[in-house]
This record gives sequence, structure tokens and C-alpha cells, in this order.
Amino acid sequence: MRIHRWAILLVIAIVGISAFWCGGCGDKSKTPSPTGEPTATITPSEPAETVLPPVSEEPSPSPSPSAEPTLSPTPSEPTASPTPTPSPTEEPSPSPSPSTEPTPSPTEPEPTASPMPTPSPTEEPSPSPTPLPSPDTDIIVPVGDGPCALTFDGTFVWVVNSGSSEVMVLKPIAGERVATYAVGKNPSAIARHGNFTWVANAGDNTVTMMWAGTGETIRTDTVGTHPQALATDGTWLWVANAGNGTVMMIEIGTGRIARTDTVGGAPSALALNEGFLWVADSENNRLIKIKTSTGDIVDTRAVGQNPTALLLVGSDLWVANAGGDSVTKLRSATGEIIGTYPVGDAPAALTFDGRYLWVANSGEHTVTKFDTLYNQTVATYRVGLTPAAVVYDEYGVWVANRGSDNLMKLK
Repeated sequence: MRIHRWAILLVIAIVGISAFWCGGCGDKSKTPSPTGEPTATITPSEPAETVLPPVSEEPSPSPSPSAEPTLSPTPSEPTASPTPTPSPTEEPSPSPSPSTEPTPSPTEPEPTASPMPTPSPTEEPSPSPTPLPSPDTDIIVPVGDGPCALTFDGTFVWVVNSGSSEVMVLKPIAGERVATYAVGKNPSAIARHGNFTWVANAGDNTVTMMWAGTGETIRTDTVGTHPQALATDGTWLWVANAGNGTVMMIEIGTGRIARTDTVGGAPSALALNEGFLWVADSENNRLIKIKTSTGDIVDTRAVGQNPTALLLVGSDLWVANAGGDSVTKLRSATGEIIGTYPVGDAPAALTFDGRYLWVANSGEHTVTKFDTLYNQTVATYRVGLTPAAVVYDEYGVWVANRGSDNLMKLK
């Protein structure tokens, strides 16, 4: 019985050793066991099940270490290692080739269409104005404060300085000063006839009568408000009072006021012509014709805006329209308007040299030379600031520059 049990254990040991050494063989056929019974070969993936004989109820003594061989353990079924779950970075997604699908750089914003620039008014330059010729003169004469009126008596040039309340007498060729005379406050106009000179003083509503040769004051007459213009025929003196819309007629020998004619508006200039007096009304843009012997208004003519100066040339009457930047030509006898012609900005004064009309443009500091035969401008000259008066002295044209306090002579 004991021998039989050891035989069984030996067989089990041999089978276990054979399975251990033959587990990696590729032969799947059955190998005969040493006892002659076929035994199934156990592969590592499917180990053979060992069937143990029934154990007797009689306990068996424990074998001694020296007598009984130690059995090698049956190799356990190899446990298949779990397939590791790849991390998201183990199998990276293939990066697209830069050449096939370029990725836009974050620093390169998507280009947007630039708005079309709005052209400024100065992008398209306007044609440059024709430069004005410099005046043909080297004669510039300093005078008093605010020269505003001029006259020529055949020998000397008289200058009215409104700011300094005086008149100056100059030699005509070079403008050498001869004398200076005090008059009323803020003189505004001058007239002469024979041995006498009259000055209208707008600041104190008077007219000063002087000896032309010496400048001595003969008398001072009170007139209307803001006297602005004078005219005389050697017997009577007419005064245009712009402040109260009247024209006064004064007897020269006595200073007596013979008549006051109401014309309305703002009479600013006068011109005498064969028993009639033309009055420029700058407020109502018209000319008024008065019969000198009676004071009756016999004609009224609409002209340009703000007529401020009148000049009688032969049978024609010229009007400077300060607000209309023009001059108007009329037949003095009938009042027929021949035409209105453009000149400079704010024409303020007129003079005539026998062929050309010279116009002082106070608004743009120029003087226009106007051909009265063809009724057109032939030249425009730069002068001083705010030219307020012009006069021809047989040698050239004098210009009174009120803003520059000087006179300039044009040849």
C-alpha cells in the first residue's frame, strides 16, 4: 500500500517535470507517459488539470526529508499581462504638414480692407492767383495818423490825417513836407477852390475854412451830424451829413446856411455838374440828383451796393460801389447808366489821369488801373494797408494808405 502511494506521487512528479520542460515546444501531439498511458501536453495558455487519487482515511506518516524527494511545483498558468491602455499622448495625432495645410500665425491678423481715405479740400490744389505787380515807385512818405482824404491844388498835395486831426501839405514830385495845420476833430473830407480850402470834421460836426496859401483858419462852421463829403462852386459850399441824412448849402463869404435839404439814408459823396448836385446815398444804394437853385430832387438812380465815392469826368459820372466791388458809369446829364464793372474789394476812392480811372480798393490793399475808353481793368497794384484815397497830381497817382499811415506814389 505504501509502495503504491509513492508510485503515484512519482508519476505526478514526472508528469509535472515533463510539462515544465515541454511547455514551450511547438508539438501539439500527445506524448506517451512513462507508464504507457497517453498524457495530454499542457500548453502555457491551457495547463492540464491534474487528477489526484482519493486519499485513504488512514493518515499517512509525513515523509522524511531525506527519504522522499521534494516535488517541483507545477508551473502556474502564465497570466496574460493586461494590455495597457494607451494615454492620449502615446499615439499622437499626425501633425499636418506645413506645406499641405498651413496654420495661420496668431500674430498675423486677417487682413481687412482699408477704407478709402476721404480727400481733403487741399488735396486738389486750386490754381494759384496771378501775382500782383509791385508798384512802380520808390516814393513812400510817412504822414500823420489815418490818412483818409487827398486833394491837389495845382501846386501842392493836401493830406487829411483823421487820427491826428490835421492836414499836411506836400510837394508833389517827391512828397517833401511843406507844412502841417491843425483842424477839427477826426477830419474826413477836403475841398478846395481858388485861395480857399475846406475840411469837414466828422468828430465834432464842423467845417474848417482855411487860406490855401498859409493854412491859417478863417472860420469854423457848425454843420449836420457826421459830415462826410464836400463840394463847392466858389460861391456856395455843400456839405453831406451822413449822420442825419441831410445836405447843407452854405454861403462861402459869410458862413450862412442858406438851405438844408433832406435826402434820407446816409449821404456819403457829392459831385457838382452844371446847376445840379449828385448825392451818393450809401445806405439805400442809390444816387440822388438835386437842383442846386431850389433843392428839389429831380432824379434818383439805383446803382451798386454802398456807393461811397463820386468822380465827374467830362460828361460821365463814375461811382465807386464799396459793397459791390464795382464801379458804375453814368451820363451825368441824364442819369443813364452805361455799365457796371468789377474792380477790387471795397473800392473807396477814385481819381482820373486823362485816360485811366484809378480805384483805391480798401478791402484788399490794392489800386486798380481802369481803362475808361474800353471799360476794362488793365492792371492792379499792391499798395499799403487800407488805401482810402487817391489823387492825380500831373506827375503820378498818390495813394493814402490809412492802415499804414503813409502815402505811396504810383507812376
